[in-house]
Amino acid sequence: MEFSVTRCEDERLPDVGLFFKRQYKGRGSYGSFSLFYWKLRENYVRPGFVNVVRDRDAIVSTTSITPKRVLLHGSLRPAAEIGDTYTDAGYQRRGLFSLLVNQSRTDAEQAGMRLIYGTPNTQSLPGYLKNTNFGVAPQIAVSVWVFPINVASLLRGRMFAFPASLLAALGELVFHSAFRVRRVLARGESVLEVREENRIPEDWDAFWSETARGYDFIVDRSREALEWRFFRNPNEYQFVTIRRGEAIVGFVCSRFVSDAAKGTQLIVADVLTRRGEEETLLVPLSRLVEQAFAVGATMVSTWLSDQSGFSPIFKKLGFIKRSGVPVIAYRNEVYDELAGVKTAHFTMSDTDNV
Repeated sequence: MEFSVTRCEDERLPDVGLFFKRQYKGRGSYGSFSLFYWKLRENYVRPGFVNVVRDRDAIVSTTSITPKRVLLHGSLRPAAEIGDTYTDAGYQRRGLFSLLVNQSRTDAEQAGMRLIYGTPNTQSLPGYLKNTNFGVAPQIAVSVWVFPINVASLLRGRMFAFPASLLAALGELVFHSAFRVRRVLARGESVLEVREENRIPEDWDAFWSETARGYDFIVDRSREALEWRFFRNPNEYQFVTIRRGEAIVGFVCSRFVSDAAKGTQLIVADVLTRRGEEETLLVPLSRLVEQAFAVGATMVSTWLSDQSGFSPIFKKLGFIKRSGVPVIAYRNEVYDELAGVKTAHFTMSDTDNV
């Protein structure tokens, strides 16, 4: 049977939501109609799209293009995140992945989005690298960092009950004791104000323009971009600014996510500070860990680019570096420019994973 790619019309976006309701087994309500409508139709850059393959009238495979803007070597470039590459189990190994990715990438390039990046999972990564001319961007090295809280829940199902419980108790004692010491140290910054915001503050532009200059690669965090990303998003986030006097020196954005298998997790979706103010993150981060303790979360986790300079701060608070996150990009002339990147900032908020 020969398959073809079609664009999913706005009025049929609920079909995509239903497809993901059947297919997606991860945390939270990823793939909902409201999420797709927000990131594609309400996108602050330009409308995005979902390409689909149907069998008769039923969706069996998808790929999405979400428009973004990236500051690359001081120049604001039109970009796109490619993702949502899901195929129904009954239709796998029929070339649908390559068909959809190649067509969606072509559509994005024709719309002027030459920098096309993604963060595929382990199942999708080989297909991107072998069949669609994408390559890993080693200059944007990203890692997962975690602070375990309920160690027992993390070990459940991996070990017998008694040794798992014993190791969990010892692990929690070590992590909790270390955190209390670090929390006391973090409270030393009495001149800082951590302010929860219900919108991007009026003095944001000065912070962003100064901070952006410190990076060769950083996804847009202008007022317009973050209003869309966090405050118009159907999910709820906690967004706090860090101030020294009246000036913004940094921010942290987070949200709780839950699922039946992994329980409740606190995700630090985004962080950023002015150069030299990285230590100020200790104050809001220690408060977030305390919140996670209070609600019985299993862990606090985040993504950090190795080049951004924030990893030592998370390590100081007790976070542990785990697996790497591959950031890929389509191999064209903009991909070649990534070779010159020396300083990059990339967090989970630069994807639609949270």
